[in-house]
Amino acid sequence: MNLRSRIFWQLVSVAILVFVAGMAIDIAHNASDYNINIFRTVHSGWFLLFSGFFAVEAVALVFLVVLWLPRDQKFTAALDKVAALAPAWRIVGFLGLAGLLPVFSLVIVQPTYVRLLDGSWVRASVFLFLSLAGMLLLKLGRKDIDWPVALGLAVEAHAIAYTLVNNFSLVTNYPFSLTWTETSRYYGASLFFSERLYSIEASIPVLHPAWHLLLTPPFWLGNLPIWVHRFWQALLQVTLPAALALAVVKRLRLEECAAIAWGVAGWVYLFLIQGPILIHLLVVNLTLIFGTVPSKFWRTTTIVLSASVWAGLCRINWFPMPGILATVLYLLEVRLEEPKRWLSYLWKPVFWTVVGTLTSLCSNISFMSLSGNGIGGNFTSSLASDLLWYRLLPNPTYPRGILQDLLLISAPVFLLISLTLHRERKAFHPVRLAGLFAILAVFLLGGLVVSVKIGGGRDLHNMDAYITLLMLIGVFLVARRATPDLPVQTNSSSSMPMLAMAILVPVWMAMQVNFNPVSWDRDLANQVLQSVREKVEEISRKGEPVLFISERHLITFGYVDVPLVVEYEKDSLMEMIMSHNRNYLDNFRADLSNQRFGMIVLDSQTIQHYGRSSPFGEEDDYWVDAVSTPLLCYYQPAIIFKAFHIALYVPSDRPCK
Repeated sequence: MNLRSRIFWQLVSVAILVFVAGMAIDIAHNASDYNINIFRTVHSGWFLLFSGFFAVEAVALVFLVVLWLPRDQKFTAALDKVAALAPAWRIVGFLGLAGLLPVFSLVIVQPTYVRLLDGSWVRASVFLFLSLAGMLLLKLGRKDIDWPVALGLAVEAHAIAYTLVNNFSLVTNYPFSLTWTETSRYYGASLFFSERLYSIEASIPVLHPAWHLLLTPPFWLGNLPIWVHRFWQALLQVTLPAALALAVVKRLRLEECAAIAWGVAGWVYLFLIQGPILIHLLVVNLTLIFGTVPSKFWRTTTIVLSASVWAGLCRINWFPMPGILATVLYLLEVRLEEPKRWLSYLWKPVFWTVVGTLTSLCSNISFMSLSGNGIGGNFTSSLASDLLWYRLLPNPTYPRGILQDLLLISAPVFLLISLTLHRERKAFHPVRLAGLFAILAVFLLGGLVVSVKIGGGRDLHNMDAYITLLMLIGVFLVARRATPDLPVQTNSSSSMPMLAMAILVPVWMAMQVNFNPVSWDRDLANQVLQSVREKVEEISRKGEPVLFISERHLITFGYVDVPLVVEYEKDSLMEMIMSHNRNYLDNFRADLSNQRFGMIVLDSQTIQHYGRSSPFGEEDDYWVDAVSTPLLCYYQPAIIFKAFHIALYVPSDRPCK
């Protein structure tokens, strides 16, 4: 056994020892919570479980000791015999791996195991053993790959499978909103078909128009049930980052080694969803990665302009991204032929960035004028919002904090980049490297500012541009696919520990997303839906407008039959509150005080301030002041459905004066 293989199996043995010990401690704590003494109940399942732990620890310890002995070849040769099995075992390996991938998600959600699986070490240990089993099955299927590569691929595959199951677990016919504004996206997409669905000509949504455009295809096919729309969004959330990952691999020209190509594709996918990067922004990345050829000026210019039109319908900080992505690809793929004429080398990327940004701006202005909303503060709400800098550090909204997680996902990639550049000293002109790292720095700082805007700071999705650029620069340099200016002989120092860390961090981040499949009482939900339908339609028949601040999709998908009141949709209302749009909020308060609406559908409201001690405390406080207080002043709850977070409000007999 060579030194590399020995170190690998030693690390596997140590990991088993550590993880099983941690799992035993977690389960012992769980048992004590139920007043169970696992050492006294000799014949219990608990005792048998811990006996199994000790057996696994003993085997791993013996294996580790043997690996330190000078003659360990015979002991470990049995592992390599897997590669010598008959070719028919390939089918067994691949089928076994496919069947194994969803096991982690299925085990985690089983109610009978909740007591046992309560603990991070337990989950991590289950994941480790499933990954080791996946490594063995993958080795059966692909005998030409090394054990470390097989383990890396198995780890990525299990993490990706977990994210897929998590995404598609939200595909359900549950009639109400799954999250605070989940169904706002479907309502926004429906406004492109307002005449057919609502018999009115409504304005196109101001917020996230590109996102809403991506969600329109199910509406093309008629009035489909809500689960189809959820399935379409889940499909986009999976296929767009997967397509981008494959596009990056194709651009890197890694096809000659399938195992490495799939490993890089899996890493890119997991790295992107750490944000996560929102689906409408991935369209920009895909267009540039697929279409640009930096050496072909006019083709690249056309691609930049096309992507910039779409970027103009996205968030403002993505306006320059098409030009910036073209610039990054140019700096990575085009060598500086004449070092003294570096200014002439840079004119193309500068041109793409400037023209692309201006095109995005023009696209946005055109959308403003065509949307029916007029040009005004509604489109620039994000520029007037408060900045909550404390959310960079651990806080109730984001317990780990933005900076901590940002450092976690960035450090392994930067270490790999540094090691690569150290090996290839003088291979790249300083102008090219300075350009790449200056772009990263600008978007890092810009992403931090956007992340602390009120309404954000819950995850890293506002670092999307930085994450995209870091991924692209990292894979090009580490895979040695960046075009050097000078040929340099590289040394062969190992970077395996850093590569392992670069893989494990996005895997760990993916596993931090809790898997909470939707469970609901269908009979009770139907009863509540029937009650809501009867109440709102009764008010509507009297000629009084019904305002759905939340649950507006009930009109979109035909659950209730009342005319649509376009104003004051929940997501838009919250945006106007956070941006202090006084005209909008004054109109809202005036409509409440005049008791314009015969009924209002909204979550149950209370007047309670939380401050920084609660997740999204500032946002909740603003909502209380702008919505809850005036609403409860002029309206009173007619009925509250606590289990579904829905309340129906009617004009108060004793409104405030």
